[in-house]
Amino acid sequence: MEELETEVRQEAGVGIAAPQIAHNLRMFLMIKNMPENEDDLSNLEYQEVLNPAIVDMSSSTKRDFEGCLSVPGYQGIVKRAEEIRVQYEDAEGRQIQETLTDFPARVFQHELDHLNGVMYLDRMEVGSLIHNEEFEAMEWVDIQKLLLQGPPKIPPLMVPMSATNSNTRQSKGKDNRKNKY
Repeated sequence: MEELETEVRQEAGVGIAAPQIAHNLRMFLMIKNMPENEDDLSNLEYQEVLNPAIVDMSSSTKRDFEGCLSVPGYQGIVKRAEEIRVQYEDAEGRQIQETLTDFPARVFQHELDHLNGVMYLDRMEVGSLIHNEEFEAMEWVDIQKLLLQGPPKIPPLMVPMSATNSNTRQSKGKDNRKNKY
């Protein structure tokens, strides 16, 4: 737990999972409280979360930018449940059940993903990855517009047609016979 706390404090992160520092354990640290002044990150308090599980989640979701200590310098838009009911053990082994909303719910889901081998890049909307310098240069209203416009519409893949206009593509395979695929 000390190694996790040292690392997350060094990076002024809001959470860190054991697999991020090469420990195959089902545990993470997440921020307990956001400071009133977001520039004052020296007094952050962290909650130890061991063997976590989400036992219920709201159907309402929110799209927002997420970053990660494993992918420094970038953020992307990820859709997450706005409210989750969770259970876990604290550092003293006590069973905790609580409901998290908004930012704490997002952090819990993000860190739990690490324990399950999932990165935010796996959940991120296509085309939303942005460098922190570019993000910080954006006006608040422009960020809100990006979040409100919804995920990009991806056109269906174009399927090439053979010269004979058939619905199957053919190639010659082993023994010079045609393979359909």
